Amino acid sequence: MAADSTALFRTQRSKLIDLYKKTNTPFDATTFPYTSTRPLVWNILAPQPASPNSTMAHAVARAGQQLVFFSYGSGNGITDGFGGQYNATNSDTNQTSANETNGGQDYVIEGISATCRSRRIQWPAGTCAAAPVPITDPDIIAAYEGNVAGNSQPLPVPIGDPAGLMSPLQLDNPLNLSDMLFAKVAPLLSLQFQFDRERLFVIGNLDQIPEGGAAPLLFANGEARTDNRYRIPEGFLWRAAGQTDSIFQAIVTLTQPVVVPIQLGQLFDSAPQSETNLPIPLRFALDIKMRVHGLSVKMPSQN
Repeated sequence: MAADSTALFRTQRSKLIDLYKKTNTPFDATTFPYTSTRPLVWNILAPQPASPNSTMAHAVARAGQQLVFFSYGSGNGITDGFGGQYNATNSDTNQTSANETNGGQDYVIEGISATCRSRRIQWPAGTCAAAPVPITDPDIIAAYEGNVAGNSQPLPVPIGDPAGLMSPLQLDNPLNLSDMLFAKVAPLLSLQFQFDRERLFVIGNLDQIPEGGAAPLLFANGEARTDNRYRIPEGFLWRAAGQTDSIFQAIVTLTQPVVVPIQLGQLFDSAPQSETNLPIPLRFALDIKMRVHGLSVKMPSQN
């Protein structure tokens, strides 16, 4: 009888569970994902015609941008993509420490998902003060200018602007029938896993990595289901702190520049502006959230 070749194939899940069994170590197991968020930045350049008669410009995502996921913990300082920093919140990551699992867990990565969590825009400093009715609320200022004036806890402020009242239609309008900016860059964002800052594994591009959660259908990266993810049946083993393969990062790199022409529009719909004297934003940011899904195993708590 021919040998069963499937018996030679062992997943990281089975290896890890066997390791605990062989040492007669009781363990707890959970299947909660790890999450991490990073901004991809678009600069707004080359307005046409020449100012002050510009009616359009170009959103440019520069090649070489590198987004390093799972490299910070909640409360750590991270970049907002607009030149500032803030302390990461639990909506950015559920990691306690950079690069490591929580609480001595061994984690088998068996799937990946990615979504554009939020969108942000940066207008020039002073935009809110120059409004027909000056804006003084610090959260609204942060949403327009990408800063945190007056906030005791600096945080970036996403926008939701489906009617394009303060942002070009290409950023957030459902008439695009898709998350247009993210769809354009996803096939050009390469993904690699790195362990212990030395072993690299090429996974593919972000257009292979589906939504993995609930989202409006027009803005979902694939079908918006929690079970919709890129599956890795063999698994990658992310060990507990202090072990080999305990330092993990997912590195996403934009391999080519992407250019999207954008329309300019009246800001605040103020009377002094005309159709050929329109304000020009500075930058867009797409906040991309990645999840790794799988099985965590750890010794039971004694508390």
